[in-house]
Amino acid sequence: MNKSDYTVNKVKFFRGHDGDGFNTNLLCNGKVVATVDDDGWGGGYNFDWIGERTIERTNEHGMFKVTPEQNDFLDMLDSLPLDFTSEYFPEGMKLNGDCFIEPLVTRFDNMRKMKRALNSKIHFKIVGEEGIRFMKSMKYPNERGQKYITEKYPKAIILNALPLEQAIELYFD
Repeated sequence: MNKSDYTVNKVKFFRGHDGDGFNTNLLCNGKVVATVDDDGWGGGYNFDWIGERTIERTNEHGMFKVTPEQNDFLDMLDSLPLDFTSEYFPEGMKLNGDCFIEPLVTRFDNMRKMKRALNSKIHFKIVGEEGIRFMKSMKYPNERGQKYITEKYPKAIILNALPLEQAIELYFD
C-alpha cells in the first residue's frame, strides 16, 4: 500500500474534555478499513480496525496480532521516510498512525469549509507587484459578480473559478 491509497471521510468534530476531538473513517482505496477517533481527553487516537481475521506481526517490542488491514497500514507507515520537522528529534522520527491521520483530517475539513465558502461568496485575492496583497469576499457567487471583480480588480485571482485543490492552497496560504 502507498501513502496516497489512504483517505478519510465522514469527519465529525466535537468538544472534548481536554480540547476538540473527532471521529472519522479511514479508507484504503475507497474501502473503510478502520474508524479513528480522538476522544478529546488527551493522548493518542483510537483505531478500531474492521475485520475479524488476525495475523501475527513482530516488531522490536515482540509479537502481536493485527488484522490484515492494520498490517498493511503499519507496513505503509514503516515504508515512509523519517520526519525531520520536530525540534525534539533532530535525527528524525518514524511517523505513527496519529501523525499520518492528522493531516488527512485537516485536509478533509479544509475542503469542506472551502466548498461551503465558495458556494456562498466570491473569494478572490489581489495580486500586486509585491505578491498577494489581500483577500476579499463578495456576496453573489455568480457570473455577474465575477465579471464585476475582474473589471474592478484586473489582477485579482478568483478562487471560485479555480479547481478546488488550487483554491484551498491559495485560501489557506
